[in-house]
Parts: sequence; structure tokens; C-alpha cells
Amino acid sequence: MDLNKFKPKKEKETRRLETYMIAADDPVGRSQLRPFFKRKRSGEVLTREQVSAIKQGRKLLRKEMKEQGLKRRIDFEVTATNMGLYFDRNRLFWPFFLWLIRDNTVLKVLATTAVLTTAVTVSVPVIEYLTEYITEYIEKIVEEIVTQTVTEYEEKEVDRFTISLSDELFNSGFTLSENITFENATTQLVATPAEGVPCISIRDIPRDVNDREGKYPSHAFLAYTFYCRYESTTEAPADYHWSLNITQESEVPMENPETGETFSRFTSDAIWVMIFEDNEMMLYAKTGADGEIEAIPEQGITDMGYNEPPMYEFAKDREGQYEVVAEGQYFDLYRIKPQNFVSETLVAEGLMTGVAPFDINTFDPTAPYDPENPNGIHKYTIVIWLEGDDPECTNELIGSKIGMNFTINLLTEENEGEEGSGEGTGGEQGGETPSEGA
Repeated sequence: MDLNKFKPKKEKETRRLETYMIAADDPVGRSQLRPFFKRKRSGEVLTREQVSAIKQGRKLLRKEMKEQGLKRRIDFEVTATNMGLYFDRNRLFWPFFLWLIRDNTVLKVLATTAVLTTAVTVSVPVIEYLTEYITEYIEKIVEEIVTQTVTEYEEKEVDRFTISLSDELFNSGFTLSENITFENATTQLVATPAEGVPCISIRDIPRDVNDREGKYPSHAFLAYTFYCRYESTTEAPADYHWSLNITQESEVPMENPETGETFSRFTSDAIWVMIFEDNEMMLYAKTGADGEIEAIPEQGITDMGYNEPPMYEFAKDREGQYEVVAEGQYFDLYRIKPQNFVSETLVAEGLMTGVAPFDINTFDPTAPYDPENPNGIHKYTIVIWLEGDDPECTNELIGSKIGMNFTINLLTEENEGEEGSGEGTGGEQGGETPSEGA
């Protein structure tokens, strides 16, 4: 066979093949762990490094020859042999030949004795070989499991909603619970993800969304109600700062049909959020494409709006978040003006000051929550949905995901200046109301 016909297409592949040929000729290395049938070439036992180099070289050679149209096995073996990429053919172990000779008891006994002698002789290297093999196999399986676990965790993290207390707040006596009785108090809560949610209107959010505990039973949006309680052996009030953060979200590539320019849109572009704090609601949305408030209907429109402004009776800032578009004889038309997200990853933040410790003696677990007499307990409901009337809520966002985390941190004199100002909340026992932030 003319070896000159075989010409690798890429110089890089040629160098790799030459590297394997050189490594196959280098006798320095570790001994094979095979108890018998050790790999040989020209009668010489090869090292583990040589065996690996020959295997890799043969694999690469086979690939390159197929690309050249040389697919016959005989052509490959001749070429590999001339390049030194081959192994001697193993001959069957002679006791097994003896065992195959029938009707000869003496030979069978001799064969059995030889097999047993060989087994005893090689038992130690066999165990060493099996130990190394099993160890490598277990490590490979563990690596695959860890990789799969991390991947699944990252995928789940994308669309989950969590509530967590800082260590300082927990050590100060704060706990979380889905119900006001705090039967299962904890430092972290996780809401079941809302999957396959459609684009809906704020008008589709039920008015009792803040009346239930835990996750609201709906597949059209995510709503979760929980409580934060302060327990302490002292009577000193405490302050805390809360924030709603975007942990992860999908980035959807898009193209402008008119200009052909490509750009990215994120799930948060069409997400709207309600935050009920002690039964008072604030509305939030990301700024529009023009950088202004994402109002519905848009600013400048005066002939359409909401005749019954959604959630108006629960709004904390009615004048700021609801605007009369047009006055009518029977009803007025309203525009909704949500507060802007604080940043790309921070939806909202706020302060709770003067929280007095919980008093078990005045607590009635059967009574509804009373924000006028919180008794060390504060209630929160987070509602998240895809606002269908938002101009950035388009079909391209179908299937996208977002994850959020509501964190609560202890506010002290040391970190008071570091925390965001957010919108203030009146504290217990006459606590001072912080000023509103941007």
C-alpha cells in the first residue's frame, strides 16, 4: 500500500498523530495493571502510557483514513502497523485449550490445576486492578451526579421564589412562617414555581389575593403570603430592611423587523409586581423602552382607561399610582402608574422600624391579622405576573423564566446608611416613618 496516499487534511491533526507515535515508542512509564494478557508490541510489554497513546493514535488514524475514503480494515491495519500503532495479537491462555480437549481426564485435571495456580498467583494484582477500576468508575459516576445536580439546581433556581432572613435577624429573634400561628417557623420559605403562566391583565388578579396564606392556588400568576415575627426577651424594638431581588432571568434574543437590528429582551421587561405590606399594596414595573414609567394606558391617551381601577381600595399610594384620565357622567377612566424597579435586579425595598417583640399573652391565633395591632408580626404578600397590556409583553417571552428572592436584614446603626431607603413604613409604638426613596 502506498502510504503517501494518506494525507491528513489538517496540519494540527498530523501533529497530534505524530505525538501519539512518539509516545507509543517511549518505554518509560507505569506498568499495566492487567493481571494477564498484558498489551505487547513486537513481544515487548508496553507501559500504560504507551497503550493509551496507541489507542488514541489508532482512533485518530481511523478517522482520518475514513475521511480520505480508505475504509477497508486491512488498509487500516497495514497503515497502523507501519506507523507503530498496533498491539500483538493475544493468544488464548493454554489451560483453556486443554479444557476444550474432551474425553481426556488427565488433561482436564492439569488444566484446572493450571487455572487455579494462575488465579492464586495473580490474585493480588487482580484486586489492585479491580480496586483502581472501581474507584475510577465511582468517581466518574459521582462527577456525573454532581454535574447533573448542579445543572438541575441552576435550572430550578431560575424560576423559584424564596423568602429568607439574614443570620443577624434570626439571631435577634425573627422568624418566618406561611401562617400566622407560626407552627412551622423557619428562616427561609420557598414558593412552588408557577409554570406555563399566560399573559394576563391586572384586572385578572383576584381581590382576595392577600387574604390567603402561603401560595395562592392559581396557575396564571404567582402570589405568596407569609409573616415575619419578632420574639425577644427584651422590650427593645427592632428595625429591619427588606428587598425584593431578581436572582436570575431568561434573556431572549430578538430582531427589529423594520431595521433588522438585534437586541435582547428580559423576562422582567414584562413582569409586574404587587407587594402587600400589612394589607397595603404598592405596584411595581420596569421602566418602559423610553425610560419612563410603564403606565397603562400610555401617557397622552385620554379616551381609554380602567373604569374600575384594579386593587384601588388596597393601594397605599392612590394618588401616586392611580390617575384619572377622563371624568365621565357615570364613572371615571383611570390610568395605572406603577413605581419603577429600583434597578435592573432590585424590584423594590423598604424599611420596617420600631417592631415591638411578640407577646404571647395578647395573641389570638383565631383572629384575623390586624395591622393596627401587629404584636410583633408583619404580613407580606408578593404577587408576580406577566402583564398582557405591557407593550413589551410579546410572544417571544413565552417559555422564559425569572427567579426572585425577598430578603430581610436587620437594620442597625452600623449598616443603616448602607441599606437602600426604599419606601418607608410606619413602625410600631410610634416608630418614625422613614422618608421615601427614589
